[in-house]
Amino acid sequence: MQYEIWSEGFATKSGKNKAHLMGKSFGGSFQEACDMFFKGSPLYNSAELTHWGCKLYDNETQARQKFG
Repeated sequence: MQYEIWSEGFATKSGKNKAHLMGKSFGGSFQEACDMFFKGSPLYNSAELTHWGCKLYDNETQARQKFG
């Protein structure tokens, strides 16, 4: 199955950064798709499903809940 990989938005001192589509990947589960997409990236945490500390989602609605 193909999944969209969305990163949640986040806030910094200089303002908010909105959620964004990182890309698409295939896998038997969302975690598997993320593992393939971020293969070799030291910024990806498979156990927490985060990239650079931001939670990953398979849809835009959930990714935009915190900071748009």
